[in-house]
Amino acid sequence: MPHDAVAAMLDMLVAARRAVNRLATATEEEFLTDEDAQWFMLGQIVIIGEAANRVDVQTRTAYPQIAWSATISMRNRSAWLRFNRLAHRVHNRKT
Repeated sequence: MPHDAVAAMLDMLVAARRAVNRLATATEEEFLTDEDAQWFMLGQIVIIGEAANRVDVQTRTAYPQIAWSATISMRNRSAWLRFNRLAHRVHNRKT
């Protein structure tokens, strides 16, 4: 496994652990009303997707149990959502 793939997969693991630790004590209702927690989670999803995108094809093939395409796609959707939420907030505060 190339060094870059190891580093990328470590980034994925660290971000996933951060996400799990942040949600460990929160109920769904608490999470849904905590905008900071939601932004944090979006950030971790983006980090995981960016890192997954850096993993070479050979390594991805060696780990078929990881949903590589879905992980990268989730990053793209999360980045879009993040932008839309930010744009909405900026628009609403411009006056």
